Amino acid sequence: MDDKGTNFEVIKSKNIFDAMNDRIASFMESKDSLIDEDLLEGFSDAFKIVKLLNNGRNYIVKKRLAHFLKGFNACNEPTEKQLNRLYDYIKDEKRAEYVTDSVNKAINSNSTKSSFLIGLIFNRRINSDEEFDYKDLICINALQSFNDFDIDNLIIIKNYFYYYRDIRRRNSKIVWFDLYRGFKNYCKEKEINVDNSLELTAEKCIAYQIVIRSIEAEIDIDDDSPGDASVNTDESIKFSGAGIYLLEHLNYLESIQ
Repeated sequence: MDDKGTNFEVIKSKNIFDAMNDRIASFMESKDSLIDEDLLEGFSDAFKIVKLLNNGRNYIVKKRLAHFLKGFNACNEPTEKQLNRLYDYIKDEKRAEYVTDSVNKAINSNSTKSSFLIGLIFNRRINSDEEFDYKDLICINALQSFNDFDIDNLIIIKNYFYYYRDIRRRNSKIVWFDLYRGFKNYCKEKEINVDNSLELTAEKCIAYQIVIRSIEAEIDIDDDSPGDASVNTDESIKFSGAGIYLLEHLNYLESIQ
């Protein structure tokens, strides 16, 4: 713990958020050689750190914050001890930036489920007192963009991925699969209704590096008529390392739904 640290007996829950805001601000206000301080001062209102609790927030933002805090304390109401762990975690400017940016994404996400999942990621990272890594940041960026239907679709894809991996008897977490005939048969057997939104979710996962896509092309050339050559494509996907990390958190979300 640094010289600004405290324990949960010292800071009470009613002002823990103010204390965190002050701590983050103390790091964010440090000099930056790459930015003209006069220019920064002129736009000070635009760069103020987001207030974790603000009486002017609308209902939706408050709801997102509530779900984030629920995830942050693993489905329990956030305690003073857990909140102070978050306070103590903010030890330098880098951590202040990560916490600020990630909490902002949680409360401005398109889904309460996303806010909850970002809270779960925080729970894991804050309690271990480890730095945020690329998997955390990729997942949080993706989650901010997900809607509730994206989360539901991703759970369906996740469960099929586990099913496919098991029937192929592959122990590796990184397994190529597709969402075509085998997937459709799986959904029919499990009586899972899917619509066109699942394709959109898959594309979003690819765009945010949760899923990696591979397209193999095979050219069929007729020796007698080379001009009539055709190209057959075989598309498959796999979860990235960040994607596998997100699946672990989705397992928990699915278990409590």
